Amino acid sequence: MTGPVELPVRRTGRPGGAPVLLLHGFTDSAQSWDLLLPHLAGAPGPGLDLSAVDLRGHGRAPRPDQGYAVADLAADVVAVLDQRPDGAAVVLVGHSLGSLVARRVALARPSRVAALVLVGALPATPNDSMTGLRDELHALGTPDDRVPEAWVRDFQEGTSSPDVPADFLEAAVAASHAVPARVWRAVADGFATADDAADLAGLTTPTLLLWGDRDPVSSEAEQRALAAALPRARLRVLDGLGHAPHWEDPARVARELLASLDGPDGD
Repeated sequence: MTGPVELPVRRTGRPGGAPVLLLHGFTDSAQSWDLLLPHLAGAPGPGLDLSAVDLRGHGRAPRPDQGYAVADLAADVVAVLDQRPDGAAVVLVGHSLGSLVARRVALARPSRVAALVLVGALPATPNDSMTGLRDELHALGTPDDRVPEAWVRDFQEGTSSPDVPADFLEAAVAASHAVPARVWRAVADGFATADDAADLAGLTTPTLLLWGDRDPVSSEAEQRALAAALPRARLRVLDGLGHAPHWEDPARVARELLASLDGPDGD
């Protein structure tokens, strides 16, 4: 592991509300939550104090030459939690790559994570989708250190659905294309070798898994296995949605997330 880097944090919602920290997916950025945040900002009662970070190498975060294993990404997020002056435990929301990071953060700092919400969660053991993406990225070469824009577009379109607003998808493609190819490869190397299967029994944080049944990255069997391995998890299958349900139907994801705050433990 390398030392942590300082991550940019975008904050919205109501100061003093229940703290929620959102971790984006592979080559996305904090802006990947822009469709969801308005639905969360109007939460009843004291509301939510919402924060979203750019993970190392993504968005406006530093892009060092090394430190892209899941443990490194998680250490950066732990540093964000440790810097909170209130010391409050947060609801940690992670999409895809962010789900791996969120699990690692909860294992490292269980007292600082009140609940987990894992959206399009990656499985405990890397599957063919994850290792295949890594291998394809290494095969691209990309001498100009940029992944070809057409390839980036296929990647983003292939993991969501036509229901994503066109302008939002364009912004997502632009954000991903801005990530250097070396970061794409390094992060893919990290998630394609990450395996937390042996640790999940010790992750006692209440956990909600939100998975779209058209997700091409992980299967329902993998989601059910993940839910079964986590002591306090429940799985909600979202019909008709893909790997980025918070892009495709943010209102529905917000309802599920807000309901989980009332009682994240499942059946």
